[in-house]
Amino acid sequence: LPPSLPPPPLPPPPPPPPPLPVESPLAFCGSVASGRQLPRVGLKSQKGAAISPREITSLIKECESAGAVLDTVGSFVDSQLFNYVHVSAAFSKLAKVKDTIDQHDRESASLAKLVDQLRTLLRRRALDAQGAANVFWAIATLQRELPDLLSLIPDLVAMIEHAAAGLVPQQASNIIEACASCRIADQHLQKLLPTLAGRVCELLYLRPDDFAPRDISNMIWASGTLQARAAPVGP
Repeated sequence: LPPSLPPPPLPPPPPPPPPLPVESPLAFCGSVASGRQLPRVGLKSQKGAAISPREITSLIKECESAGAVLDTVGSFVDSQLFNYVHVSAAFSKLAKVKDTIDQHDRESASLAKLVDQLRTLLRRRALDAQGAANVFWAIATLQRELPDLLSLIPDLVAMIEHAAAGLVPQQASNIIEACASCRIADQHLQKLLPTLAGRVCELLYLRPDDFAPRDISNMIWASGTLQARAAPVGP
């Protein structure tokens, strides 16, 4: 009998299918920041280790509406990554997009958590001068759209008194201007304005060139507006 032939070789296995594209956590979160609504569960499952605190700040700054700000805040507010910089950035951005605030935003759980975080930071004196100035300006700007934020004014006044030595001219000017435009009780003005006036006089003596013309004009306007309500702002 002829010898048996060896079996034919098996064909090579087909190549594996290409992997499905996976959207990065930052890109996924960024779609919320730009206004595209995404499922909350998906966002939370994607937000893991790849994102940094600085990237969270960028996401907040890129938001184009109050709803997008609060969606972004809601995705990170319970994370250990979320800090005082994000709180300050969120309130500043809300002030800049205040015309987009609606009733749903006012009743948002994310807004409630953001306010609670700010109140805790204020009572712990955990904001720096820039953060305190930014938040004070934001609260003044949002007083009509979010009037409940005015309950934070006593703690904000105490925070600014604590941080006053670190204020630069623009920050001091913004706070004084906010005092003139915000419905702040007279007792808080009487407490805050002398501290601000002292810091402004110190800066005028030590760093006069740091004052921009707008800073000076804003303080002159605010001084005239506040004259009848509180101690004069100035020497």
